[in-house]
This record gives sequence, C-alpha cells and structure tokens, in this order.
Amino acid sequence: MRRFPILAALLLAGCALHRMPTAAPSHPLEHHVLSETARFAARIGVKVQGVITTRARMVPAIAPLYPGEKVPAAGWYSNGRAEYFRWVIRDHDRDYGTALAAHEVCHARHHGEAEADACARLLVAGEGCPR
Repeated sequence: MRRFPILAALLLAGCALHRMPTAAPSHPLEHHVLSETARFAARIGVKVQGVITTRARMVPAIAPLYPGEKVPAAGWYSNGRAEYFRWVIRDHDRDYGTALAAHEVCHARHHGEAEADACARLLVAGEGCPR
C-alpha cells in the first residue's frame, strides 16, 4: 500500500460533484477499476456505478511544481457514480486502481476525504467499512 499517499493527494484534489462524458472501457486497467468499484460497492452494501470518462477535470495540484498548477483528477464520486479519467487510470497499476475504486465507493457513505480514505484502507485490507 505504498502508493496510498500519492493516491490520497490525487483524490483530495479530485473528488467533487461533477459529471463528464463517458466511454466504454477499452483497456485492462479500466476494466479493473470498474470491477473493483462493483466489488467494493457490493461489499459495503451501496449502489455505485463506475464509469470511464474521456474529458479531464482539472483540479489544483496538492504539491504544485509552480503556483496555480492544475492536474487531472483520477476520479470523483457524484450521486451514485464513481467517474474515472481514462488517461490517469491507464497511467497507473492495478493496486492504484483498487485503492482508487475503494476510495470513490466509500464516498457513497462518507463525504469527507479523511473518512473516505479511512474506509478505503479498511476495504483494501479486506475489512469492513464503518457507517
């Protein structure tokens, strides 16, 4: 779980209530994040639809290289949908996709980033998620 701090930085910047155009998954890592979304949603008993989006949602960088730097969000949760930006998903590995899916699913129960992060850590570790 060494990637969790990087994931948390991207997620803190990326979780918001905003929908983008969707696309059918066409890459193994896209299929993976969507299947993990379904798996985690079933595990904690929430209804979350995972979708791949093709348009970036630019957000302020957590650790900017220059003032005002913006980066594409990896994913965000909104009203029962976990949206994942195609090019960020493809640029990482399966562990990242698993942690990202867990975090976004946890937003179905927890609005705050810290609470969603804590829930996601428990899900990835094979434990339950607190209500």
